[in-house]
Amino acid sequence: AANLDAFRTVPKDLAEASATGAAMTLVATVTCVVLFLCETSAFLRSERRTDVALDSNQDSMLNINFDVTMLDMSCDHVTVGVWDAFGSERMNI
Repeated sequence: AANLDAFRTVPKDLAEASATGAAMTLVATVTCVVLFLCETSAFLRSERRTDVALDSNQDSMLNINFDVTMLDMSCDHVTVGVWDAFGSERMNI
């Protein structure tokens, strides 16, 4: 089971502390704390917001072009159903 350990520790006699390592550890720790505080603050300040945008298109019909190839189906058997965002349905357009 010891051969499968992915997080092996380095023996203390092989590890060497340095000022550069301490500075990097300090910078990494401060960065993680600042990011944690910023993300927590943003999460707690969030508010629910709903935006509704109306389409300025005044045409009664909207032109949509499809390029669909159905080799073995006649047009008599094909229907197109369209639903808008409010749930209105139009069939066989």
